[in-house]
Amino acid sequence: KIEGIIQTDAAINPGNSGGPLLDSEGKVIGINTAIIGSAGSVGIGFAVPSNTALRILPDLLKYGYVRRPWLGIEPIPTVYLRRIGLDVPEGLLIARVVKGASADQAGLQGASRTVKVGRYQVPWGGDIITHINEIPVTTMEDLAQQIETRNSGDKITISYIRNDRALSVTVELFLRPRS
Repeated sequence: KIEGIIQTDAAINPGNSGGPLLDSEGKVIGINTAIIGSAGSVGIGFAVPSNTALRILPDLLKYGYVRRPWLGIEPIPTVYLRRIGLDVPEGLLIARVVKGASADQAGLQGASRTVKVGRYQVPWGGDIITHINEIPVTTMEDLAQQIETRNSGDKITISYIRNDRALSVTVELFLRPRS
């Protein structure tokens, strides 16, 4: 998954995928990547932004794949919990923490149980992430933006709520496992 992909009406076909996407001044702004449509080069095209390509290029050349940082959680946006009537703050409820991952090493906690709300079984009792580096985090996209634009070894400050108490912790991001 690539965040911030460029949507374009430029014709993209097997012969020019990987070619430059230019702006009106002739500057390279992206790399043509894929098209969704029913007939050849007709449809909606997508390009990887050039700044993203430049950021990941060293990993591709050295390792053959993109090495991404990883927090190691399975989050649930609390907006969904609020919709079914639960009184929770805005943020991301940590449903599960992967053993040994960055979040685990920092002491963040996943759900300790499930509760039944109407016909739903809902994870409950986990920390709720509200901010990363003082930037609000309420959606999966917010989380991805804060994590995937960094490198493994970088440190971030996570603000979260545990048992109605506002807390924060510094977390070192680990490399996402390839599997």
